[in-house]
Amino acid sequence: MSVCPPLHDICPARALVSFQLTTPILASVLLVFIVTSLLVKRFWCKYLCPLGAMLVVFNKISPLRVVIDRDRCTYCNRYQAECPVGIPGIPENIRSAECVRCLECLETCVVPDAVTLRLG
Repeated sequence: MSVCPPLHDICPARALVSFQLTTPILASVLLVFIVTSLLVKRFWCKYLCPLGAMLVVFNKISPLRVVIDRDRCTYCNRYQAECPVGIPGIPENIRSAECVRCLECLETCVVPDAVTLRLG
């Protein structure tokens, strides 16, 4: 017995990687994914992905937090250049619901302990 995620049948990543367009809806989803990705960076992830919508809900109640020490931060804007989601206004907007906790901001920051990951 195999277990498939509930959105397995319409996942554009699965269609893109496997090249198995088994249903018309999967082909349509893949086409929309490709066209919108060419027009807007991460369009699918930001506006259409059901998993992204779930993450937004759980981000609000997540005990894992990225914290910026405003006294140590030099406001160099390196976060914005490296953020894969493109969250504007970092560090003021560090608690954005769009944050996927990739921790790129931790890797990007050159000031020791200016950006930390905290539980609670």
